[in-house]
Amino acid sequence: MNLFILCILVIFVTAAGNVLVCLAIARERKLQNTTNYFLMSLAIADCLVAILVMPMGMISEIIGTCPNRFSKEKL
Repeated sequence: MNLFILCILVIFVTAAGNVLVCLAIARERKLQNTTNYFLMSLAIADCLVAILVMPMGMISEIIGTCPNRFSKEKL
């Protein structure tokens, strides 16, 4: 149970931190330069990883195998 809570916490903090980076760059005029736009694109990509990839990794880590609905083997 503790591993589950830790995984959820890491996913949430990762997504929230990257959203804050994007909001800061979008709202503050002084931060809108080429370098920060590059950092914003990295934050968006990292946020997508946190939302789409990390939950599957968490499931895989907790149940001990990769859940694959196309697999012919039964768990």
